[in-house]
Amino acid sequence: MMGRGEDSGAKRRSAARSGRELALEMLARRDHGQEELRRRLRDRGVGDDEIESVVGYLSAAGYLDDGRIVETEVARLVRAVWGPLKIRRYLLEKGFAEHLVEASLLQVAGEEPDDFWRRLAERALQARRPQAGTAWGERERARHYRFLIARGFPESLARALVRP
Repeated sequence: MMGRGEDSGAKRRSAARSGRELALEMLARRDHGQEELRRRLRDRGVGDDEIESVVGYLSAAGYLDDGRIVETEVARLVRAVWGPLKIRRYLLEKGFAEHLVEASLLQVAGEEPDDFWRRLAERALQARRPQAGTAWGERERARHYRFLIARGFPESLARALVRP
C-alpha cells in the first residue's frame, strides 16, 4: 500500500491520457521549450520513449519552436532592462540551445550591439539617479556599479557608466 505522497507515475497519469494529450494541454496554456516540456511530461509519469515521440511530433507540426520562444523571451527581458549576461544565463539554464540564445541576442541588439547595450544600461541607471547633473560620491558609484552587474551588464560597461 502506498503512503501519502508516494504517488507512482502510473497512478499520477491516467491510462486514458496519452503523453501527446498531456503535452497539448500544457501547450494550450502557454509555450514551452522542448527541455521544459520533456521535464514536465517526465514529472507526470510519461516514459522517455513516448516523450521523445511526442516532442518529435510536436516539433515537426510546428507546435514546439525553441527559436520563437527564445526570441520572445529575449525581447521581454530587454523590456525588463536585463543585460546580455543575465539574459544568456537565464535562457541557458532553462535548457535552450546556446546558438539560439546568441542569435536572438545579436538580433535584438542590431548592427551596433555595444551601443544598444550601453543605451539599455543607461536607461536602467536613469531610474536610479537622484537628479540629472548631480555628482555621485564613491559609495553611490559603487552601488550603481553593483546594480548594473546584477542586471547582467558587462563589468567594462558598468565601470564606464559609473566612472566620475
